[in-house]
Amino acid sequence: MESSDEQLCRAIAEREPGAFDLLVERYQERAYRIAWSVLRDREDARDCSQEAFIRLHESAGSFAGQSKFSTWFYRILVNCCLDHQRRRRGWRRLIGWRDQRADGSDEPDPVEQAPAPFADPVEGMDTERRMTKIWALVEDLSPSSAPR
Repeated sequence: MESSDEQLCRAIAEREPGAFDLLVERYQERAYRIAWSVLRDREDARDCSQEAFIRLHESAGSFAGQSKFSTWFYRILVNCCLDHQRRRRGWRRLIGWRDQRADGSDEPDPVEQAPAPFADPVEGMDTERRMTKIWALVEDLSPSSAPR
């Protein structure tokens, strides 16, 4: 009998041989497609999907089973993608700033001068609710309906 994803996650937490490989095999293609749909870049999607599997391996013991395994894993994956986008955006700003300051001007450091971004907690809750609904709908999709 084939193990459920939830059982495999528990087996990963207990470091049972082969459990991680089986989950990677089950989710690798879907993880890449989801990462690509967020990032729109092949290499970045490959990197983020691999990073999500690493995070899965490290945090399998924290899976509480309050949701489906796939929902939990896809949340890890999307967070990896969003983290990647934030890092890339930050580096672009710094690199762009450095290129502009190459003339040796004495202007104040724009990174130090920039105000801290305001994060509206209500907006964050709305976004989280929308993402929960989206992932529930993603779970209902059949593999044949996914874009190629």
